[in-house]
Amino acid sequence: MTNPTARAAPKSAKPQTPKFTAESIRKGRGYSPDRILLYGVEGIGKSSFASEAPKPIFIAAEEGIKHIDAPRFEGLTKFDDVLEVLRLLFSEDLGYQTLVIDTIGWVEHRIHEQARQEAGMSLEKWNAYGHGVKHAMSYHRRLLFALDEIQRRRAMEVILLAHAQVKNFPNPSGPDYNRYIPALQGDLTPDLYKQWADTVLFANYEDVVKESEGIGKAKGIETGRRLLHTTRTAAWDAKSRWNLPPEIEMPKDGSYAAYADARKTAGVYIERSAS
Repeated sequence: MTNPTARAAPKSAKPQTPKFTAESIRKGRGYSPDRILLYGVEGIGKSSFASEAPKPIFIAAEEGIKHIDAPRFEGLTKFDDVLEVLRLLFSEDLGYQTLVIDTIGWVEHRIHEQARQEAGMSLEKWNAYGHGVKHAMSYHRRLLFALDEIQRRRAMEVILLAHAQVKNFPNPSGPDYNRYIPALQGDLTPDLYKQWADTVLFANYEDVVKESEGIGKAKGIETGRRLLHTTRTAAWDAKSRWNLPPEIEMPKDGSYAAYADARKTAGVYIERSAS
């Protein structure tokens, strides 16, 4: 008689096909669509740069691009509105090749408004001791995850535009100094976006310092040239995963083309095949 308390012998597990094999190894240089964070001083031409990218669609979080003739989503009053637009771009092929957020700082305002309400925090508590900035980080990560998913699905280049701010840099090896960084709140938020981006470009006018008569006197002169800075200095944040020159000139028309030419000269091939 069979013992009713005896355990049945476990069935042999069905062998699973491994996710990774030796054939999964990819060799050679391959690049996904670019992820650009472009920030700069007022009126430098950030929106114009993005409008010259291949088939752009703008998420217009602020009113500063009405002078640009480019397709855009407007009236985004909540962070959920931004996510709704991203879901649309993910689910439907609308024929665009570049997604532009103008600006990420204004999207951050929407994030903080919604995150504070959903957390049930008072404005005083939200602003105290950086609580709000830390709490909002999960919303920023949700945004970046959505952008990554769109890139994988639609092979779209992503350009995030931001204003510039001057912030004091605590220097552990010497005196502190001021430098330009993207205008986002706290220290964690700009670092998150800089880490995510393939290229962080700082756009500014070229200034030269001319010595004047008299000891210790100098005069700053603006040359009128507009420059994209691609490498970090003590004066600004910038970076590139590509072998770009330290400076790229921004002509009045064709500033994106100048960047794309520099990228091509560096041997970067941007893949645009959708998954």
